[in-house]
Amino acid sequence: MKKDWIHIAEERITVEEYVDFLKRTDLGSQYPKERFEERIRKLVKNVSISLIARNDKGLIVGGCLGLQISAIGCT
Repeated sequence: MKKDWIHIAEERITVEEYVDFLKRTDLGSQYPKERFEERIRKLVKNVSISLIARNDKGLIVGGCLGLQISAIGCT
């Protein structure tokens, strides 16, 4: 049985790529439908780190988007 290769790299992706991935995998159903595009656009724009997994055809098959939350002034 041939295994597909998966390449994981830190990279920025476009909103369109992320929306395509969410729709293809049905993971988009986990996001609130209200202002979906706006929320995704803001997420992709503001991520602190973006690890993206692509198959041998360059198609996104997984991802990890992380946000850094600052706690300045908290006691």
